[in-house]
Amino acid sequence: MSIFGILMIYNVHNIHGQNNLRGNNRQTKRLRSNDRQLSIMVLFQILITTVISIPYFALAIYNAIAIVMFHYKLSASGLAIYNFAYNLFRLLYFTNPVLTFYIYTLTGPKFRTEMKHSIQYGLKSVVTTIALKRYLSLRVQQVLLGENQLVNTINIPLSQNRRRGNAVRPV
Repeated sequence: MSIFGILMIYNVHNIHGQNNLRGNNRQTKRLRSNDRQLSIMVLFQILITTVISIPYFALAIYNAIAIVMFHYKLSASGLAIYNFAYNLFRLLYFTNPVLTFYIYTLTGPKFRTEMKHSIQYGLKSVVTTIALKRYLSLRVQQVLLGENQLVNTINIPLSQNRRRGNAVRPV
């Protein structure tokens, strides 16, 4: 992970170095800012992954060498401590993918902005889909019951819609 993270940062710097020769000063500053954010995010991810993984792998090596190869028998209290440490370090190790999300959220302003836009777009899509499904299910019920005229069950005046931004809202 460290090797590929460093290679990625090196590659980004080389690509942006070639673009700097063509150079727009504002664009160069923005690219440097993005590079800095990417570098910080990758370094924090490498650091956190290393700190979380080392205890789990150290205990796994202890298990392989002492317990399996040399058939070392633990006392009841030693076994309890070993099981507690193993479960604690395993829990920390398996939270690593979740921690990556928090690392990116805390260290990358660009990531936070993009995440905010994605959540807003997703919520807008969900709300629109739910409202459309309700309207269609009510319309299907009306057709099945033999009511042919369009009844507005959502309490929105259908003929008086006005566009504001990207959404259609009632007047």
